[in-house]
Amino acid sequence: MYRERGVDVTQSAISQAISTGRIKVDTGRASGGIPWLLKPEHRHRHAARMLRTQARLDAGLTIGRSLVTQVETWRAGLELEDTVVHYDAETEEGFWRVPRRTGVDLWWVRDPTVG
Repeated sequence: MYRERGVDVTQSAISQAISTGRIKVDTGRASGGIPWLLKPEHRHRHAARMLRTQARLDAGLTIGRSLVTQVETWRAGLELEDTVVHYDAETEEGFWRVPRRTGVDLWWVRDPTVG
């Protein structure tokens, strides 16, 4: 927008505006396939990484080669066990595999809107 008006803007200025919230950027990663608000200590757990990776695949985005095998193995385990991922913020681990509820849990996560 600024360049169209002949104003030079540095990457540093853009980064600063994003980090302070003066401008919003849609990265396509709003939820990243995770329907829960995660505690900071749970954001980098294996299940969270795999859900974000699977969401990228579902969106048609690319993932790193090393992640392909990891997410395929993770997904195969869920399918074999007929389980989904459940999140409990009050536990140290955060994530658990729980039995899939037929007709309710349709993706890779326990539907948090259904009791």
